[in-house]
Amino acid sequence: MRRSLKVLDSTQDEPFQEGDEEVMMLIASHQSALQSFLRTLLPVGGDVEDILQRVNLVVWRKRSQFVLGSNFKAWSFAVARWEALSYLKERKRESWLLFDSELAALVEEEMASRSEPKWRKYQEELADCLRELSSENQHLIHDRYGLGMSVKECSRKWKRSEGGLRVTLHRLRGSLRDCLERKMLREES
Repeated sequence: MRRSLKVLDSTQDEPFQEGDEEVMMLIASHQSALQSFLRTLLPVGGDVEDILQRVNLVVWRKRSQFVLGSNFKAWSFAVARWEALSYLKERKRESWLLFDSELAALVEEEMASRSEPKWRKYQEELADCLRELSSENQHLIHDRYGLGMSVKECSRKWKRSEGGLRVTLHRLRGSLRDCLERKMLREES
């Protein structure tokens, strides 16, 4: 860790290498996309910000491997995927829900192919779909996915059985998916 801080220390006598400034700008401009991508790979309540910082450090350390003018987003997403998988492997003994690297690669490919404006539009459409839910269902979705409460915690708070709550959450996810598909199809036509 000390070494990485030394690399980023602007008081060092070592001048930046050619292209380092451009890489710094690329890192800064991709923070939102990297954070969104990491949120798809990590469990709710996962340490997204910490992993994002690890990704930034790895990208900076490996900047000499990046070819300026090539696809920085795809390259940085690959780094993010490996860092997320490493994090999940570290947490495996805590028995968190994990998914395999094949699924992570599919998510990476999909997100890397999306343009930032299209991704933002997707987020806006999802927010619209959430607003179409009843107030009670919005709060339930917020508790479960926004706050990362377990189904058990939600069932206690909402005074409902865990099984019934799972069914409700499944139906709400399906409803949100259908709403998003309708909105995105409407956009394409």
